[in-house]
Amino acid sequence: MELARELRADVLPKLEAKNIKAFLVTIGTAERGLEFAELTGYPADSLPADPENVTYDALQLKKGVVDTFLNVETPLAIKDRIVKDGAAGLRQAISSWKSWIPWGRGSRVSRGAYVRTLNMGTNATSLELQPGHVVHHGDAGDIEARIPSETTGKKAGWRPNVVLEWFCKMKGGSAKHPPSPPATDILLGGIGSFLGLFAIASLNAKFYGKINLPLLLGCFGASATLLFGMPSLPVAQPRNVFGGMVVSCMAGLFWRTILGTYVMVAAPLGVAFSIIGMQLTATLHPPGGAAALIIAVMEPLQSMQPLVTADTVLRGSSASWCIRTSLEPTMQERFLHGLVLTLASLLGSFILFGIALLTNNIGSSEKRYPTYWWS
Repeated sequence: MELARELRADVLPKLEAKNIKAFLVTIGTAERGLEFAELTGYPADSLPADPENVTYDALQLKKGVVDTFLNVETPLAIKDRIVKDGAAGLRQAISSWKSWIPWGRGSRVSRGAYVRTLNMGTNATSLELQPGHVVHHGDAGDIEARIPSETTGKKAGWRPNVVLEWFCKMKGGSAKHPPSPPATDILLGGIGSFLGLFAIASLNAKFYGKINLPLLLGCFGASATLLFGMPSLPVAQPRNVFGGMVVSCMAGLFWRTILGTYVMVAAPLGVAFSIIGMQLTATLHPPGGAAALIIAVMEPLQSMQPLVTADTVLRGSSASWCIRTSLEPTMQERFLHGLVLTLASLLGSFILFGIALLTNNIGSSEKRYPTYWWS
């Protein structure tokens, strides 16, 4: 695109002044050529289409990632453009760049015009696009091409380059980054997150050594970020906060109980099923995935004792929980300790939401939290 724009602006006027017509052969169909002409401003009648790369191959031009992008000349050329004009042409080309994928041999085209370029090859070869429409290498070293100006047939046999399209998607969309919220909202969000986590940490410290209930879990940091930093998002509404936590905790608890001796399997299954469950129930809450992971991988050190029952599961220090690669040997132990983590996750969510309900409604009368409760 950059070359076409530069030719149109700097070269074509000089050639036309001397009655010289220049053709820019494009790889692809006439339909693609017309799109290319619209983007670059290059005259469409001077853009012959070459669906099978006949001209490209005859000239033996460089092709492929290794010969083009992974070439020492590429960064040097970019440097020269930056020095010349800040790479204005390159930046303009990138801003409108898109994937130009040639059609396969099954492409069908209709009417067109002939063009001729000189000294393009020595051996006579031809490619038939459809009856009567031929790209031909002449014996004299010329190329004569029937260039379609419109397309009417279906793209029979054409298949997109899936891998190239996949990489093209990584260019991203055209959406702009949202602006920062007002300073007062930022300050209130920070205060609210502090109060919420301070309340949970205080309860954790109060019951330290009395009950084996770990309250200060990592998923609460993510919940606080959503509840106090982005309270207007759907993932921060009550339905998602509580529904997402319940679904995620159940997923983590289930796989912990069933496959707890194989944490490397139980952990990813817990998170995967929590995501699926939250999406099916329209309760997506990202910290829920963290809660499922915590439930699937943590156990108290006391679980190494020979007997763990419902009466003894809450005894011991709340600081004795750790991550393991293999959990308790019996399903009963894994279920009971997973249930403790589930209760801790739900309790912490209630505390954070309660604080958010107070702090997020301070200030402007237009502020409303939650934006909805359930539907």
